[in-house]
Amino acid sequence: MTTLLIVDDEWLIREGLLKTIPWSEWGINVLGAASNGKEAASLIALHEPDILLTDIRMPGMDGLALMEHCSERYPDMKSIILTGHNEFEYAQKALKLGARDLLLKPTDENELQSTMEKILGELETDRSEKKDIISLLAREVVSHPTAENIARLNDYFSPSPPFGFVIVDLKESCEEVTDHYTDFAHLNISADPTKLELLIYNITDSRSWPQHIESLLSTLKPQTAGVSSVSSLITDWSRLYEEAKWAIEQTDLANESGYTLYQSTQFTVDITKAVHYIDANINLQLNQAELADFFHISTSQFSKLFKQLTGKNFVDYITDKRLTEAKRLLRETSLKTYEIAEKVGYTDSRYFSQTFKKKCGVTPKEYRKQED
Repeated sequence: MTTLLIVDDEWLIREGLLKTIPWSEWGINVLGAASNGKEAASLIALHEPDILLTDIRMPGMDGLALMEHCSERYPDMKSIILTGHNEFEYAQKALKLGARDLLLKPTDENELQSTMEKILGELETDRSEKKDIISLLAREVVSHPTAENIARLNDYFSPSPPFGFVIVDLKESCEEVTDHYTDFAHLNISADPTKLELLIYNITDSRSWPQHIESLLSTLKPQTAGVSSVSSLITDWSRLYEEAKWAIEQTDLANESGYTLYQSTQFTVDITKAVHYIDANINLQLNQAELADFFHISTSQFSKLFKQLTGKNFVDYITDKRLTEAKRLLRETSLKTYEIAEKVGYTDSRYFSQTFKKKCGVTPKEYRKQED
């Protein structure tokens, strides 16, 4: 939603604008209201609103000084001036500083709504043009990275967020799906209508990347997709794109729907740690979802990575580890069956015996006799 900051030194005007105007119905989220330019400058630095609605004459930093302060720092922000009947000289200066419109106080709601509709249209056009430019530059950087293009993209992404690539094979053109995922992922650089090549840059934490992907691709089934690792460097875009291409090729080779996540070292390290923890704590009631949450990985992704690393699913791996230890205890100790069951993580000795016989072909007692 488009964001707005209100600035006026008169409390009644601030409160009136905050409480009597149906901002949310107009598609606008009001971030707050400031009583002077200095306070507003701090709020703008913190929130970077899309629209600034400011009075001209205020104590300290007035509206003109505030606009001058913001013009170079926040060139995309749209400014609207609130002015009195006797402030035309100030208003002219405001227009020179780039104000998009002037509104006389007291403000008429219909006139304000008309102005906001115009500004919202300008913002949408700006965003569309910006997205087209970034998409064009991204294609260039992915295929032929140059210092010039990387520098231009750095201007758009500062500070640089974590980036990732997702390539989705839609099998056939589907504009509705394409539009949905472009909105979600921010940028589709594919020129092929049957394929999405999504550059995602709304990743708040690189460790939450698998969960982000789960949400993004949840309605794509039974499509196939390939997912890169994550990097905050634009110079890595070409590598990330190749990772996503490799990953979707692996999905295709497996001849199944779903997606493949390129295996970064960090994820491999995390799953290795999980395996070591399981090996050292088979007496505990181990839960796949809890382990996945601990390592900040979705349960489905944890399951997939776990099987790739160990060759077994989570339950089978733990069962095999528990029964291997149970065999050792049956051979090397005189512990009773229920005591061994407890030591290897079974709370029900009868279920332990049933599992042992199913997997090993004999009961625990029969196994002990064989090994004596």
